[in-house]
Amino acid sequence: MHAWSFLALAVSALALAACGGSTPAATPATSTAAAASAKPAASVAASASPAASAPASASAKPAASGAGGLVTVKVGNSSASPTNGGEYVANGLGFFEKQGIKIEHVTFNAASAVAPALATGEVDVADVGVNPAMFNTMAAALGAKVVADKGYAPPGFGSASVLVRKDLADKVKGPADFKGLNMGMTPPGLGTSAGYALTQWLAIGNVTPNDVHIQPLAFPEQPAALSNKALDAAMTAEPFATQAINAGFAVRLTTWDKMVPNQQIAGYAYSAKFIQNRDAATKWMTAYVQGIRAYDDAFLKNKDKDQIIEIMAKETPIKDVKLWGQMIPAGLNPNGKLNVKSIEEQEEFFKKLNLIAATTPAPSTFIDESFSEAAARQLGPYS
Repeated sequence: MHAWSFLALAVSALALAACGGSTPAATPATSTAAAASAKPAASVAASASPAASAPASASAKPAASGAGGLVTVKVGNSSASPTNGGEYVANGLGFFEKQGIKIEHVTFNAASAVAPALATGEVDVADVGVNPAMFNTMAAALGAKVVADKGYAPPGFGSASVLVRKDLADKVKGPADFKGLNMGMTPPGLGTSAGYALTQWLAIGNVTPNDVHIQPLAFPEQPAALSNKALDAAMTAEPFATQAINAGFAVRLTTWDKMVPNQQIAGYAYSAKFIQNRDAATKWMTAYVQGIRAYDDAFLKNKDKDQIIEIMAKETPIKDVKLWGQMIPAGLNPNGKLNVKSIEEQEEFFKKLNLIAATTPAPSTFIDESFSEAAARQLGPYS
């Protein structure tokens, strides 16, 4: 996610801030031509400004008592991504404060910083994209657990799109037409949740990633590379996909939710130390899930949408309120539930690419959904 420059989709992702990995992917037919020739497009990404990044403080003490008796919970994110929507809305609407919690944000400079911060309890909560870095992080994070959804691809929430240059739209209409194309992917390429989605989609047309020239290029740089024809196509996250389409030089072939429906893209993890403070951990989760539901109400039902967009515009680099109404939003599960099967399938994909060890533990060993389940019970069914 951090590879988005200032808007990761991890998913990752999308951070998603979610989406990138610390282990370089062995991408087929990779070149740097797109990166070298990509020139800024004045009409693209004008509404997004770089988010300040600060390393996690070594002296941070998690879950400390704050002013007014509030418990301070340190939340680490790799970027100010739209997939942080549940947290941002919960904070903006006062849900954390009502649970007796004060949020202190910590921004990671790299995915490699997540594992040490979780292992030492330097942060209580951290975002993790479903990528090789996540599996390595959870194997090294000494009791940390992935506890809730932070970005997936349900119907209508495919927040990344496969774009093709407008001048190629008559020739490139589906995955079978992608052989030989220069395809932009967020670095490191296949070693991301987006890389998994692209591989599954190409297979529909009997095409493999080896048939495509993968160009590792950060999401914000992809529209310019499409504009100057350094790329033929790209898998581009929001808001950059919508901006490229609005600028008139790209068309959308498909979206993430159609490529791999309900794919898990990112999640939140608790440190072992925070897990032991079950009362605070459950209260944080309850407020977070409540925030997700308000976010979903806005983008599914148009309930208080202007207010929610105002919060998102304040907290993310996407300041253009009109753009929020045009772009495809990130998907967040209203119960905070993870798609464990999807995580398992992606783990096997990364193993086949030799991006993680064959002995990497199964996701069931580092997933604990008891907190999100408790929150959902307390809040009642979402409808």
